[in-house]
Amino acid sequence: QDTPVVVSQAEVAEAVEDMRAQGASVLKQGAEAAHAARQKAEAIRKAGADIAHSSAEFFHHGTEVARANWQHGAEACQRGLHEASEAWRQSAPYLDKGILLTNVIMAMCIGGFVV
Repeated sequence: QDTPVVVSQAEVAEAVEDMRAQGASVLKQGAEAAHAARQKAEAIRKAGADIAHSSAEFFHHGTEVARANWQHGAEACQRGLHEASEAWRQSAPYLDKGILLTNVIMAMCIGGFVV
């Protein structure tokens, strides 16, 4: 029932060479896959670093704009207070005279009702 299989040395050498070629092919494919994975990881790392850098620049720019707007607002408020103060200073004498005139007229009216 068992028939012996006779394999020649040439067949063994050919099988070994085929196995070596297949092993080398698998190793080459593995090295190529590892290289591609390394390149993808580097691209992802670089994209992440670029995003982090642009986010930091955006945040810095936003804070600079906010600071500048705050400064402009404070300067406008100070100018408005100064101009309002100046307007009051200029109109105060006329206001005093108007109040005095109103008081005199009211006194005359009250005096006219009493007499």
